[in-house]
Amino acid sequence: MASKWECRSICQNAANDGACPEGIAFYREAIVRGHAPRQGAPGCLLTLGLLRPATDHPERLYPSAPSIALAELSRPIDEEIDRQRHRREELRAAMAPLDAAYTEARAAHGATPITITGKAAISAALEDAVAQCRTELISVQPDGGRPEEVLAESAQRVLPRIREGLRNRSLYQHVVRTHAPTLAFIRQVTEAGGEARTLSDLSDRMIICDRTVAFIPSAAGRRDELLAIQHTGVIDFLIGVFERAWIRATPLANASGQQSGPEVASDLQLAIMRLLVAGCTDATIANRLGVSTRTVTEHVRRISKHLGSRSRAQLGYLIATGGVLDRG
Repeated sequence: MASKWECRSICQNAANDGACPEGIAFYREAIVRGHAPRQGAPGCLLTLGLLRPATDHPERLYPSAPSIALAELSRPIDEEIDRQRHRREELRAAMAPLDAAYTEARAAHGATPITITGKAAISAALEDAVAQCRTELISVQPDGGRPEEVLAESAQRVLPRIREGLRNRSLYQHVVRTHAPTLAFIRQVTEAGGEARTLSDLSDRMIICDRTVAFIPSAAGRRDELLAIQHTGVIDFLIGVFERAWIRATPLANASGQQSGPEVASDLQLAIMRLLVAGCTDATIANRLGVSTRTVTEHVRRISKHLGSRSRAQLGYLIATGGVLDRG
């Protein structure tokens, strides 16, 4: 829709803040004639600086080249970009001594844990850590089977590094031996050269890269927030916890899930009995071991029958005094 020359806004018919069809036709005619009348000139051409008032003829407008109009229109944008770039350099210069102080302090005092919050940030941090890992990656993955999308993400992150020669050791709970997606993932890892073992009970989630940085939950059971730890003493302690668990764990060779069945079942029952003696309920035991409450209840029934117990209190007493936990 054409508007009078006094209008300083882009025409409603203009596309993407450009000239409208009437404006383009008007502009083409002005170029051919060398000038155009002020009366009836589309406002979009005036706003874009494509028509300019003539000083010698008040009723005429002269066409201006689009490149000249564009240079004038973009000048304030370019100036703002320059200001923002200058501000960025000022901020970078201001942060330089602080960055140096941060690096020096972490190196000198063992590094304070860094909190990483949110799924995207955690994924990015782990991806970066694994990408920089050169010699060894160890992990503890409790809570039974893992979601397939998490397994796919882990496979994409870890498998290429293992094939390049990175040593990988992972601990899972026995329950993953019956979880097909997790078994399929572990099979990929072991075929690439990684190692996997299972235990009845595990500590919370943990990932350690090159024995230099460890990732653990910020609180027990929390999945949306990790701590990145670089303190040598803390990492050595966590590695010790892992190594002791690794020695006790049952190998999951080729991820078949079929080996050492009786031993695994016995190990699970031992873990249940330890927690029974500690006074844990079936629900608490199930949560700790990554199995269903029904599974725990069934094992408790079998243990009670085997020991001749008639009550839970008596069962705890018989387990504690009967020497059945000596194996562990």
